[in-house]
Amino acid sequence: MRIATATLDTITLGQSIRDGETLVSADQRFELGFFSPGTSRSRYLGIWYKKVAPKTTAWVANRDTPISDPSGILNINAGGILVLLNSTNDTVWSSNASRTPQNPVAVLLGSGNLVVKDGNDNNPDNFLWQSFDYPGDTLLPGMKLGINLVTGLEWFYTSWKSTDDPSQGEFTAIIDPHGFPQLFLKKGPVILYRPGSWNGLRFTGSAQSKQSSMFLYNFVSNEKEVFFKYDVQDSSVLSRVVLTPSGVVQRFTGIDKTTRTWLEYNSGNNDECDNYAKCGAHAICNMNNFPTCTCFDKFKPKSQLQWSIYNWSAGCVRKAPLDCKHEDGFLKIEAIKLPETSHSRTEKYISLVECKKSCLSNCSCTAYATLDIREGGSGCLLWFNDLIDIKYIEGGQDLYVRIAASELGNIESRRQPSGKKHVNVIIIVASTISGMGALVLAWIMYMRKTKLKNKDDILSSIKSILMHFLPNASMRESMKFFRLLILYCFLFSSTRIASTTTQDTITLGQSIRDGETLVSADERFELGFFSPGTSSSPYLGIWYKKVAPKTTVWVANRDTPISDPSGILNINAGGILVLLNSTNDTVWSSNASRTPQSPVAVLLGSGNLVVKDGNDNNPDNFLWQSFDYPGDTLLPDMKLGINLVTGLEWFYTSWKSTDDPSQGEFTAIIDPHGSPQLFFKMGPVIVYRSGSWNGVDWTGSPQLKPNPYSTYNFVSNEEELNDCDVFL
Repeated sequence: MRIATATLDTITLGQSIRDGETLVSADQRFELGFFSPGTSRSRYLGIWYKKVAPKTTAWVANRDTPISDPSGILNINAGGILVLLNSTNDTVWSSNASRTPQNPVAVLLGSGNLVVKDGNDNNPDNFLWQSFDYPGDTLLPGMKLGINLVTGLEWFYTSWKSTDDPSQGEFTAIIDPHGFPQLFLKKGPVILYRPGSWNGLRFTGSAQSKQSSMFLYNFVSNEKEVFFKYDVQDSSVLSRVVLTPSGVVQRFTGIDKTTRTWLEYNSGNNDECDNYAKCGAHAICNMNNFPTCTCFDKFKPKSQLQWSIYNWSAGCVRKAPLDCKHEDGFLKIEAIKLPETSHSRTEKYISLVECKKSCLSNCSCTAYATLDIREGGSGCLLWFNDLIDIKYIEGGQDLYVRIAASELGNIESRRQPSGKKHVNVIIIVASTISGMGALVLAWIMYMRKTKLKNKDDILSSIKSILMHFLPNASMRESMKFFRLLILYCFLFSSTRIASTTTQDTITLGQSIRDGETLVSADERFELGFFSPGTSSSPYLGIWYKKVAPKTTVWVANRDTPISDPSGILNINAGGILVLLNSTNDTVWSSNASRTPQSPVAVLLGSGNLVVKDGNDNNPDNFLWQSFDYPGDTLLPDMKLGINLVTGLEWFYTSWKSTDDPSQGEFTAIIDPHGSPQLFFKMGPVIVYRSGSWNGVDWTGSPQLKPNPYSTYNFVSNEEELNDCDVFL
């Protein structure tokens, strides 16, 4: 529809704006009228940039109540209320007024603010109403973001539902006034991103390099109001901050003279470390590091198991508890976005030294920092809860974290590294999946030679392996995580060891009872009954024969334990393995792809329990194999993926606990949709993505360094999709 325009910027009593007519600000920058966004045919009253094409809308009056046809009329009544009517004279939208005026007028200002005032009173404090108090999806220079603590009016902006629908979407940018005020980006009630609290120059989550003399920033926090706003130094420069329907905060400044499109200055939530509380409590997120999350010095992961699979949400805990009776100390952490401040308190007029004393005098105080970094720093910010949502930022602030007196020795200032010093470690680590395999294999080989049997010997052997493979001390320090994980795997899978034989095969009429075992021909693997950890329930499983404590790699009846040592495993004429209990009930059974002539079950040197027909050793002809049904362990030559013909999926799943091998929460699986990629999931939730295969390695993993122990194979064709590691 062609829009008729005029230079009128004011509506007075008796005047109106109809669909097709507009108001234009005196400086010709902004225009108010009716429009239809995107492909929508509904009509909305809005404000847009007059001389920018395509139309860029900055505010919408009736965003949640569209008009169905071009019949809208806007007028102002004697009470100073703007009223938007439809064809039946129903009120579609209206403003309000703080008092009754003598001569109400509505004016569209050059700032893009539609205001209602009394006659010629141009004092902003006396405006009866203004659109700047009710932002849409756009923050313009001079708009406030915050809250009026006297009236309760909140200034926040909310995304459109879509580019065709300006009604309120899922995403909101808001200042939270609790504790020390901070800026949040939310999806519904859920915090997605926290730019941080104000430090006198910027929000602590903003990189110093992004500050510009182009803008003037103002943050006010007093008894009457809390707000942030920005202005441009040069009034001729166009600037706007937009919250998109997808939840991205974008700042645009200026128009490209060639393309006539907006120039994007920057955008918020740029990387994974901007995800709120990604690393949990007492940990720092650094995209330059591997792994991304690291605990503070003198802290440790709350759950080492979850930490090892990159689920960092549980965060870290103190190695030593605080003891207020003795004088605690502080750990200095440099160059970070300061922690979440909803449970913090400020003291504006004291020094950093006095701030430390103030924290020490309160047993609940967990950390402190400088409140205002301008002119050398002043004021005090104190925390009284867990410290969360911290990331490394170039030019970030220093935080002083309270630690126990017993931890005061040998403290180093912890500026998070840029990542360059870890490059060599990352290359050597290879990948979280395959690199660990090489190290574990080397350790197992070492164990076999030395026949180690106790914890001290195990620790000593791991140290020897690390010394051999990682001659650099800093590399060995970075590998502590892997050493702990190896130790965890071997120490916490202790089981009862049954008597064994050298038999590797079960034929018709033979069986394996609790206390008897199968042993692979090379004596590497053993199959039998065991009870994991502190459990008394027997399970049928496969473990490394010559590794102690027992290291289980596969469990048959992981979800159906036997209550007593009465289990019997045999094979029937159909080639089906059957596990029976004391009442001859079937506890677990395999299946078979066809009926064999002479079924036998064999435990191979690879750790694979297979059912075959007589002496047919062709793997393609196996009737069944345990490698098709991984537990929590991926062995060399095991597949991870899917058979696209049969639908069989190869994936591995964590144990529920070290005492319970039933399926736990975590799964590693290859998703075949689109370009296949490897996911680690917690239930249905993806917690980590190794990425897609690029011919050499997973795109999200550190580069796989060639080594003498392993080769890698990824197959994707019409029949199957899989990844496997082959150890030489």
